[in-house]
Amino acid sequence: METVTINRKDGTPEPVTVYDPYEMAERIQEGSCPPVHLSAKGHGHDKIAYLADFGTFDIESTTMPGKKRKKLVKHKDGTQTLETVWDSEPWAFMYHWQACICGECVFGRRWEEFFYLLDVLAESWRLKEIKRFVIYDHNLGFELTFMYPFLFERYGRESVKIFATKEHQPVYVLLPNGIELRCSYKLSNMSLYMLTHTEKGPYEKAWGDLDYKKIRTANTPLTATEKGYCLLDVLALYHGLKSKMHGDRDTVASVPITSTGYPRRECRKACRAWPNYRRDYFIPNALTLEIYELLEEFRRGGNTHADRYQAARILFDLDSYDYVSEYPGAMELYDYPMGQWSRYGKPESREELEEVMASGRAVLARITFVQPKIRDDVPVPYIPIDKIWRKSGKIKGDNGRVLESEGYISLTICEVDWPIIKKQYDLSGGILCEGLWIAPKGPLPDPIRNVISKFFALKCELKEEIKKAAQRVKEDPGNELLVTQLNDLEYRMGKTKNMLNGIFGMIYTDPVHLETLLADDGEWKEEMPKDPKTGVQLTKAQLLEKYNKSRNSFLCYAWGPWVTAYGRMMLDALQECAVDQQSGRHVCAYSDTDSAKSACWDQEKLEALIERQKALARERGAVYVSKSGKEYLMGYPELDGHYKRFVTLGAKKYAYEDEEGVLHVTVSGVSNVHAPGDKLGAGARELMDHGGLEAFRLGFVFKEAGGQTVWYGHRAPGVITVKGVPMTSASYVAVTDGEYTLGRTEEYRRLLGSL
Repeated sequence: METVTINRKDGTPEPVTVYDPYEMAERIQEGSCPPVHLSAKGHGHDKIAYLADFGTFDIESTTMPGKKRKKLVKHKDGTQTLETVWDSEPWAFMYHWQACICGECVFGRRWEEFFYLLDVLAESWRLKEIKRFVIYDHNLGFELTFMYPFLFERYGRESVKIFATKEHQPVYVLLPNGIELRCSYKLSNMSLYMLTHTEKGPYEKAWGDLDYKKIRTANTPLTATEKGYCLLDVLALYHGLKSKMHGDRDTVASVPITSTGYPRRECRKACRAWPNYRRDYFIPNALTLEIYELLEEFRRGGNTHADRYQAARILFDLDSYDYVSEYPGAMELYDYPMGQWSRYGKPESREELEEVMASGRAVLARITFVQPKIRDDVPVPYIPIDKIWRKSGKIKGDNGRVLESEGYISLTICEVDWPIIKKQYDLSGGILCEGLWIAPKGPLPDPIRNVISKFFALKCELKEEIKKAAQRVKEDPGNELLVTQLNDLEYRMGKTKNMLNGIFGMIYTDPVHLETLLADDGEWKEEMPKDPKTGVQLTKAQLLEKYNKSRNSFLCYAWGPWVTAYGRMMLDALQECAVDQQSGRHVCAYSDTDSAKSACWDQEKLEALIERQKALARERGAVYVSKSGKEYLMGYPELDGHYKRFVTLGAKKYAYEDEEGVLHVTVSGVSNVHAPGDKLGAGARELMDHGGLEAFRLGFVFKEAGGQTVWYGHRAPGVITVKGVPMTSASYVAVTDGEYTLGRTEEYRRLLGSL
């Protein structure tokens, strides 16, 4: 037993008692650390009891650097580049673990100690598969990679039940002894720091107190500061989750497994309370396998793209317009497939195709375009290369979008896509429609729209309250009560926004889930799930039938892809307002899902779009009048910011200076984490140190903010020796500092060079 001093959120120091694994085991066996009571989940044979309290767990690992060297690599085009090659890759092992069991903390150094503690928990509390104790881990995929060989060896692979959304991303792991490991990141969708900072627990994750480059073993002493860092990782998480569950009136049994579970629960409750919901909405929208597979071909996300004519240049005085609650607005403003789909067949002419597309019905069309070519003044091409399911000849691309094709390309599109493609592309090479499928359209079900309206209204009221509270704090900054009130309001606002935005994620979820399985050799694979009774793999048709028959199902899969289609349509309308008045060309410098940035806006067209969207919002009831009498509307663009200078090198790759001259960097793969007290993110700080916006060009290397490189390795459990210290170890995740070099694909480089 030892005492570790940590700082609370308010900065006051607090001594905390920390036990070793054997002391904690004694406390559990003696009943000094018991959960209070049980709570239940499910009904009948599916009923599961959960101990009311829970634990948290985390490990610290050391990465052993590999050996690398520079090598001159010759390319097919005759060029040569100096590249890094690895003679031996980095590897890693665990040297310290920490846990918080029902509020009491424990430190361990070896895997044997951790599994001993789990055995004591299971035996003392008489756990089993239908009576479980939950232990949360904020990055379960990381810890599971180190643990799975031990788990498979101890319990057998078939007895360890892993539910994962994709490889290396488990949601929970159930052991046969009743221990259930859950991923708290999947629950919160926030970093550990943000979760513990925003929730009302007394602690938050420490910042930067552990040097991960230092090689430590199970025998390496930790400093007081390092122990405090480790302790806060589990203690702050425990109290943060306690706060979250208390605020949502949840128990361990009722709390959702993932963040989308919150809006799903709210909407399911509303739909179940609606008279005849299943008869009127769900059953008529049940999908056949044919329509489901067409939807899989058709579904795509939002548009994110840079204008190829303006990329790699520093632009001045841009305004950014952003749709207010774009996806919730799209769900309120427009009509969706409602009712059974029917096969229309092949239209006999272009005129007939146009007639069906404009009929007011939902349309899925498998269309082949022959030698399509983008029109010259289109800055953001619409057709994505990765949604082409058949092609011939070469395709000239623009960062993943089709500029033109030497042969034909085949796509599955809907009636919302059709006018945009016609407008953007020269289709004189020919069009062949291989089939049309149609369905009636109507508004989304009232109970779902009511939930959207509920959280939009709450967001609007909180926005006004926060503004008033912030003014009171400004006038009396030393008043702790006022600061607490502001923090509470901002906390509620965060939860409300998550609920509102999470409704789209819920609707967009695929009802046919493949199983993501972890094999003995550490390889992840996806396969169709098996029938629990026969062990035979199910087909897509059977899984779809199972979803359609389930009393828990209440959503139609077709609605989700139409939300994103309407979002693309709304963004296209906004892009149309970015026009150079002298040349008449469209000059939208950068677009991302619900926003567009440009130095040239046709204010007349823009105001017309804004008024049109506002009128539609009022017509469809996507409006809320606050208690103060202010009107709030969904789904219209508003000015979101002004940039003094801006430069982009492609999608998710740009930097800008705001009105105050503060530098911002948005690059996928570059860290944007803010150190406490620093208004610049990590990427912006490094760019600023090397010349600022002018340095944001091809070849610039982010060395400090370049993210991390992850190395996965599989090993059977065994003993390793590092610095003379023997330790039991197995598989690993090695993490090394990465470098990110601003670059482009060769195709994109050639494209920009030719403009």
